[in-house]
Amino acid sequence: MSFFHEVLEEKRQIDHYLADKYRITGVQEDLSGMLLELMPPDESDNLIKLQILTAEARTYLSNLLIKQFQRDRVEKSNQDEV
Repeated sequence: MSFFHEVLEEKRQIDHYLADKYRITGVQEDLSGMLLELMPPDESDNLIKLQILTAEARTYLSNLLIKQFQRDRVEKSNQDEV
């Protein structure tokens, strides 16, 4: 598989889980890539672990994490106001 297709496949996997309402609950990064932990929407113990190897997909994931943190902060502040 070409490098371009590897990047697209990793992004597709990330998007697939996030579209199914999985939440990013853990990230471990080392020299060989990133290990991503995703929790299903029902918050069961069935964590998904996804390995991200390409730098481009890791950058993409970092941007998604920032958006998730911002969304969580807004939701928390809205709950605090109630």
